[in-house]
Amino acid sequence: MSPVDQASFFALQFIFDIAVFFFVLRFALRAAHVNPRSAFVQGIARLTNPMCHPISRFVPYHYRWDMTALLWAFVLQAVYYSLMALLLGQNYSIVGLTILTFSDLLRAFLNLWFLTIIAEALLSFFRPVQTDPNLYFIAELNRPI
Repeated sequence: MSPVDQASFFALQFIFDIAVFFFVLRFALRAAHVNPRSAFVQGIARLTNPMCHPISRFVPYHYRWDMTALLWAFVLQAVYYSLMALLLGQNYSIVGLTILTFSDLLRAFLNLWFLTIIAEALLSFFRPVQTDPNLYFIAELNRPI
């Protein structure tokens, strides 16, 4: 594989990972009942609303979970693996693609909570996260854990 191919695969993986991370973050912020007036929460909502809002009429909320964000994360991850299989000349069965997508979404959730726990621990040395209105969403996101 040439260096240009490797760079393009890396760029494709980075773009899809960031997009999936935003949808996973939206799902987690809504599930944890983080204050929607926080600037960070509003920023994530503005980034993901163009894709989530049109299908939110068809996919209802389940309790406090935003299923549209989870659906978009799943779809984006499945598209990523399908694209990679197409570019590499491999074939995935539907079952294999579903398992691979679910495992990668689980990895994204675990990465999200790992990063927020580390961020909360590091920021607690400088300023208590619970008293800072700009960083309080981290404490609210980690509260269920």
